Amino acid sequence: VGRVRADILEGAFADPAPGSAWLTHRESTPPSVFAALNPVTKAPMEKQWVYVQGRKSGTAGDADTAGDHSYVGKWMIMGVDVDVIDAWFVECAKAVEAGEFVAAKAPAGWGDEGDTGVLICYTRDFRNRGDAERAGRALKRRFGVGMTLRYKTDSATYAGMYASAEGAKAGKGAKAGKTCCYEMKSGSLRMDVDEATYSRCLELAEKRKDLPEEVITIDD
Repeated sequence: VGRVRADILEGAFADPAPGSAWLTHRESTPPSVFAALNPVTKAPMEKQWVYVQGRKSGTAGDADTAGDHSYVGKWMIMGVDVDVIDAWFVECAKAVEAGEFVAAKAPAGWGDEGDTGVLICYTRDFRNRGDAERAGRALKRRFGVGMTLRYKTDSATYAGMYASAEGAKAGKGAKAGKTCCYEMKSGSLRMDVDEATYSRCLELAEKRKDLPEEVITIDD
C-alpha cells in the first residue's frame, strides 16, 4: 500500500500549485507522486489539507456543469494511525489517478505518536448510488474489507451537520445526530443506505444548487 517506485519520484516536481489555500499539486504532477513527495505528517499545518484531484481533461477530475459541487460527497476512512497515514494517502492518490474518485485529501501536518486521523475520498454525485457503492468497494479492495467506511455529503458539511456533540459544538451550535447517508460495515462490500439522512442531505443540496459555483472540496 502506498508505494511509488523510486525511479518515478527521482527528479519529479514536488512544489505545490501557487495560490492555493490547501497544499495541492500542479496539473503536470501526478497525484500519487505529489502525495509521496509531500507526506501529510510533514506538511505545514497552516495549509489545513493536502489535496489531490483528477486531471481536468474530460476525466473525473473536472466538473461538467456548474452546480455539480452541490451533490459531491465523500467516503471517510476513520481512525487511520499516524504511522501509516502517509502511505495510505498515497494509495488514495493512486485511486484518484485510476478514476475511482474525483479527489482526495488528508489533514496537513497532523498527528502525534498514537494519534488517529481521517482520509477523505470524493465522488462527484451522491445521488448516483451505484457509483458511490463502486467507489466504496474500490477503497476496500485497496485497504481491506475489514474496515468500516462512512459516506457524508458536502451538503451535510455545509449545513454544519455533525455526528457528535463535540463536533456540533465546534460547528457553532449545530445539532448532533446522523450525518452519513451511506455506510459499508466491516466485512461487507454492500452499501447500506440511511434513507432519512439521504433525504435530508438531498434537500440541503437542492437548496445549494442555485448558489454561485464553488470548488467541490470543503472541510468534512
